Amino acid sequence: MSPDKPRLGTSETIAFIALILALLGIAAVFTQGAYPDASPMLFRVLLWGCIIVAALSAAFLLWHHLIGPRLKGKSFLPLIVAGLSLTTILLACALGFELWDRNYDSVPKGPKLTGTIAYTIIGQAEIDGKMVPSMYIFAGISNTGTIQTAVTNYKVAVKKDGNTYQGTPLAIGKTVNIRPLNANIFDNQVVQVHDDDALYNKTATPIQPGNMVYGFLMVVFTTLSDYAALAGSGDEIMVTYTDVYGNEYRIDQISTISLQKKFPIIILPGVHMDFPEATPAPTPPAPVPVPAPRPGR
Repeated sequence: MSPDKPRLGTSETIAFIALILALLGIAAVFTQGAYPDASPMLFRVLLWGCIIVAALSAAFLLWHHLIGPRLKGKSFLPLIVAGLSLTTILLACALGFELWDRNYDSVPKGPKLTGTIAYTIIGQAEIDGKMVPSMYIFAGISNTGTIQTAVTNYKVAVKKDGNTYQGTPLAIGKTVNIRPLNANIFDNQVVQVHDDDALYNKTATPIQPGNMVYGFLMVVFTTLSDYAALAGSGDEIMVTYTDVYGNEYRIDQISTISLQKKFPIIILPGVHMDFPEATPAPTPPAPVPVPAPRPGR
C-alpha cells in the first residue's frame, strides 16, 4: 500500500494565501514607485486590502488552533458572515480614507502667491532737488495658499523690441509727486503717492490667506537714456519677488506702458493717491522804469 501523499492543511493553506497577499502588497508599493504617473489611490487601496486580508488570515489561524476545537459541531456561518462584513467595512474605510487623503493632498500646503499688474506709467519725480525720470508699476499680490507670508527682494525687467532692460526699484521718501515726463511741470497733472503704499512696504506685513494687497514700485533704468522708448503696448514686464520661506515668484505680463500728459486715474483698493494742484508758473517781475535824463545834462 502506497503511503498517503502529503496534503496542505487548513493552517498551511491560509498561511500560503496570506504570504501571497503580502507579496502582492509589496509589489503594489514597488509598482507605485516605478510608475509614478499611475493612480496612487489604486495601489494604496490594494495594499490596504492585502494587509486587512492577511490580518484576518492570521486571526483565523489563531481561531483554528485555539478556539475552533472548542466549538465542534456548531455552525460557523455567522462567523463567516461576520468576517466578510468586517472585511467589507474595513475596505470601505480604507477607500474612504484614501479619497479624503487624495483631496487633502490636492490643497496646496504653505503660501501660494500670485501677482498681477494693474497699470504702468512713465513720469518724473523730484529727487534731491532734480527731476528724475522713472517708471511706476501699480500691482497687486494675492495669497491663495494656506499660511501667511511676507514678500521681499523685488526685481524688475522690461522686454521691448527684443531688448531687455533691467530696472532698479527705489525706496521713496514720505511722498513723491509724479509728473508727466514730457510736459511743462507747471501746468499739468500731478499724482502724489506715499511711501506707505509702496509695494515693498505693503508686503512687509504678512499677506493673509485669501487676501490681496495693492501697491506700487518706483523703478529706474540706469542703462536707458530715453524713457519714452519704453512707452506703448505689447511690452513684457517681469517682476520677481521672494517670500520669507525662500519661494520665488514671478509676474510675467504683457502690458501697456502709459506716457501721457494726463495720467490715467485708476484707484486701487488700499492705495491712497492725492492729486494736488500743479504749481503755477511764476509771474515774471515787472520792468523797473528808467528815469529820463534831465535837460542840460
